[in-house]
Amino acid sequence: MAVEAAALSATTPDPETRAAATRLRALAKASLTEMRATLGLLNAAPTPNTHHDLPTLVARATATGARITLTDRTTTPLPPSTSRAVFRLVQESLTNATKHAPGAQIRVLLAERSGTLVVQVLNAPPPHPAPSPPPPGGQGLHGLSERVALLGGTLTATPTPQGGFEVRANLPTTAPRAGGARRAPIGRETA
Repeated sequence: MAVEAAALSATTPDPETRAAATRLRALAKASLTEMRATLGLLNAAPTPNTHHDLPTLVARATATGARITLTDRTTTPLPPSTSRAVFRLVQESLTNATKHAPGAQIRVLLAERSGTLVVQVLNAPPPHPAPSPPPPGGQGLHGLSERVALLGGTLTATPTPQGGFEVRANLPTTAPRAGGARRAPIGRETA
């Protein structure tokens, strides 16, 4: 894109088009620089976080003023992919809860039920209305739904009757079979 914009800028007789192409080239170069920096951070990052790192995640969030309780009732060793997915699920859910319900009590629960790991992140309604609505989000819940489905699990993300919000995943405690994953829409759970 940067090369095409530079070529357009050098060959067009129209000054407005030349100015737009120059701006486009500058944006493309800045984006490439940011992408390289991000990839450098990812390559330099230590091993991915797992569900064993949740206490550290919760402690960091609590240090910023979030009110979070973590209850981990798991005893079965989880496959590495599941353990990483649990961390990511809780991380994204805490981010959403603190963004959309600032000051609300948040409860994180990990429990095993009949060969299934249940991960629940439940936030109460915010104690005070947010001064302004938060900026629109990205693809966090959609991405989590895909990740959970790849592991053979299901994800629901729904408002609670009390005015809070619940994210709940049911994941197998064993590694998924090849090709056995089902995709469940967000907000509904398949049987």
